[in-house]
Amino acid sequence: MFIYFFVILVILFFKGFIIINQYELGLLFTFGKYSGQKRPGLNWIIPYVQSVIKVDMRTITSDVPRQEVITSDNVSVRINAVLYYRVISPEKAYLQVQNIALAVNNYAQATLRDIIGNITLDVLLSQRDSIADKIKEIVEQITDPWGVRIEELKLQDIEIDAAIKTAMAREAEAARESKAIVVKSEGELIAAQRIAEAARIINSVPGGITIRTLNALEQISSDPAKTIIFTLPIELVESLRR
Repeated sequence: MFIYFFVILVILFFKGFIIINQYELGLLFTFGKYSGQKRPGLNWIIPYVQSVIKVDMRTITSDVPRQEVITSDNVSVRINAVLYYRVISPEKAYLQVQNIALAVNNYAQATLRDIIGNITLDVLLSQRDSIADKIKEIVEQITDPWGVRIEELKLQDIEIDAAIKTAMAREAEAARESKAIVVKSEGELIAAQRIAEAARIINSVPGGITIRTLNALEQISSDPAKTIIFTLPIELVESLRR
């Protein structure tokens, strides 16, 4: 009888050994009541009296499912995100929330829909990083009492209907054409100002117009051997008029 009792004690003794991995932390429960934590390594508990729940302390990557949201300017977009978080207080995460992973993911979805629904499409496309930071801050305010730290949130694919993409392309093309017209007109204005300034300088120098005319005629003539140019000084013409 004593031998049987001894064998049962030995079995129970070895049954109480548990191994907790380096990236885990154990929550110890005695008669169903939280009574402390177990560190990584080999641990011993009282069988059938105590139990341990292992909590993963690594950074968890969670995909926020694709959401179809209507922006404030009535444009339908489909957007998804990726969320990085980790448990920093396991007793809060598993004693206060039934399913911490599901809770964090669902709240991130709801926050994403609320934020995107209150901004325009242009803001969404041009400020996606700042929008992601704003969503992260809002989610952190709720998950911090749960013992969860939000490390990063990134907006990934933003899908827009083909008709909207075509309209945006036309708008961008029209903006580029308008900018090109403005630049061209500014160039013509500068050129006109430079020509007027050159004309004033030429008129102020005696014989300047004659020299400029000769230069122009030289550029016009493609074959000097077949071209005869006869010039008459303007001063001579002016003297004949007198």
